[in-house]
Amino acid sequence: MTVGDSTHDVAYLRGGGVTTDGPRARRLALGFCCVALAALVAVLSVSAVREGRRADRLRDHGVPVRLTVTGCLGLASGTGATEYAYDCRGSFVLDGRRYDELLHGSTVQRRTGSVVAAVADPAHPSNVATAASVAGRHASASRWVPTGITVALLVIAGAVLGWPRRPSEPPLS
Repeated sequence: MTVGDSTHDVAYLRGGGVTTDGPRARRLALGFCCVALAALVAVLSVSAVREGRRADRLRDHGVPVRLTVTGCLGLASGTGATEYAYDCRGSFVLDGRRYDELLHGSTVQRRTGSVVAAVADPAHPSNVATAASVAGRHASASRWVPTGITVALLVIAGAVLGWPRRPSEPPLS
C-alpha cells in the first residue's frame, strides 16, 4: 500500500498508518452510553426513594409548627424565563429549640416575616414543608417517571448494542 492509496480505510498520523473499525467504535460508544444511562437510573431511583420517604415521614410523623419566613429565592423554569417555585427559609420552634430551615412545598413567594403553617419531622427538623403541601401529598408514581424514561432508553440502547450484525460486516477480532 502507498501513501496516496485511497482503497484502504487508513488514516495517517506522522507517517504511521492507523486503521479504524467504524462499527466497533460505534458499539463501544453505545456501550459507554449504556453505562452512563445505568448510572443515571441509579441516581434517579435513589432520589425518588428519598423523596418518597421524606414525604411519608412528614405525613405520618410530622408535627405542626408555625414557621416565620426569613427569605425566599425564586427557582427558574427549564428555560430560565419564569419562576416555577420558591425556596423559602424560615425559623420555627420545635421541642423548645429554634431552627432555621429550608421550607419545602412553597409555590408562592412569601414575604419576609410572614407566618406559615408548616409540618416538621421531629426526628429530622430540617425536613419541614408547608402544611398544605403535606396534606395534598399522596403516594404517586409520578416521581418514577424520569427513572422509567431512562430505563426505556437503556433498554433501547441495549437492544441496539446487542442487535446481530449484518452478514456484510466483518467479525470482530
